[in-house]
Amino acid sequence: MHNGSIHIWPRGAFFLMALANLDGSFTGTIYARNGLNDEDRAADVTFPSITKDEAAARAFLSKYFPDAQLGPNAAAELISNPQSKLGSVRCNTHTAVVSGVPYLLVGDAAHAIVPFFGQGCNCGFEDCVVLDEHLQDKSRPLAAAFRGYSAQRLADTNAIADMALDNFVEMMSRVADPKFLVRKAVETAIMRELPQKYRSRYTLVMYSYNPYSKCLKAGQYAACLLEDLVAHCGISSVDEVDTKLDFKFVTDLLERKYLPLLNKLGVSLTFAA
Repeated sequence: MHNGSIHIWPRGAFFLMALANLDGSFTGTIYARNGLNDEDRAADVTFPSITKDEAAARAFLSKYFPDAQLGPNAAAELISNPQSKLGSVRCNTHTAVVSGVPYLLVGDAAHAIVPFFGQGCNCGFEDCVVLDEHLQDKSRPLAAAFRGYSAQRLADTNAIADMALDNFVEMMSRVADPKFLVRKAVETAIMRELPQKYRSRYTLVMYSYNPYSKCLKAGQYAACLLEDLVAHCGISSVDEVDTKLDFKFVTDLLERKYLPLLNKLGVSLTFAA
């Protein structure tokens, strides 16, 4: 397997991910239901069911991941390695005054997110940048600065939480959908040919200073745009993208609809070096 890529085996309601280690080996992680509530217990695959003994673990891996290059001790490791929980933290405010003293939550304490967009640490650093901006006016009461910070950050921290969860669904199921793969191939082709006119949601989040909430809105519109493009060009498979994608139509559509929306949102396609 290529050690410069993330490898995913999507299975609808759960998936296996493999990430490269520095020595060239891979660490695999299974994401599945934890079996703690009624909905989880009704699922076919839960951690309690696949780790009850080594035979169950081996049967699970053999049934669902026969194409993965698993090590000889994979079943035993699945049982013995720790299971962690994933979740999101959302607050309706990041600040409060207690006994006359203003307090502020930043980072994971205010907005812990699932790891599927790789933005948890970056979001925390961005908190510090925004907070510093609100603290520049030394005459402003601290409680007022905290309220201003909280009001500004809520939309963005909720947005990255939503996008991280959406990426979870994408990894778990969408990447196995041929229609999704066609849209991604179209998007990749457009970014390659027209980088000054279009950027994917992922690119906006990872490589620009655009606020998360604006990236989310731009991405939602882009998803609709890509569906329209695929339908207009009659593209039904990834192999048809290079021959059927009409860049004259794409350019016109971007200039008439996509770029004006980005301008209205205040989203920049000029990225930091």
